[in-house]
Amino acid sequence: IANNIVRFDGTHFYEMGAGSDWAVRDMKVHNGELYVAGWFTLMDGIPAYHFAKWNGTHWCNLSNVDTFNKPVMAIEFYKDTLFALGWFDEVNGQSLQHFAKWVGNPSMVDSCAPPARQNIVNYNVGISELDRAYGITVFPNPAESIINIAIKEEFAGGYAELYSSFGKKVSEQQIESNVQIPVQHLARGLYILKLRVHNETYYKKVILK
Repeated sequence: IANNIVRFDGTHFYEMGAGSDWAVRDMKVHNGELYVAGWFTLMDGIPAYHFAKWNGTHWCNLSNVDTFNKPVMAIEFYKDTLFALGWFDEVNGQSLQHFAKWVGNPSMVDSCAPPARQNIVNYNVGISELDRAYGITVFPNPAESIINIAIKEEFAGGYAELYSSFGKKVSEQQIESNVQIPVQHLARGLYILKLRVHNETYYKKVILK
């Protein structure tokens, strides 16, 4: 199951390990490695305080310390220097108000997770294919107070998760024959409904009006 980040090879989307526990807001490639920043504090199960690196097979952090104490919203490289912009006011315990640059530290050793699983994620299947395969319908859309999910009883037992556009999980329910997700308390806007049925994962955009 992909969480907040996947890779695409032109045909399929793939997991990048367990992904992050919170939203990724920016990413840049430098010297063949992918750097990501955002709201997260875990990446593939290891501490990664709002910043992490993907080397093609592993997720790594810069250190096990609280690198950024608050979310990083944007990153950019100029030559070999990394610049970060965000809500943080401390970096590695030093006071830095919302803007920082990283020039490297030869004494610092990356801490990496084990090799990440990279299974195919079924993003390419839309809700119409899902409806035909499992008899699932999601209505109404746009929704005001309730999102209804109906499924054939023989395919019950999956999970429905609702995420805000910032990547925050706002609801999770087991899917039985019929499910109602209350949404009247949520802010209006775009949400992502994630459906997990029989080890497959599907996504649908839902508008709250």
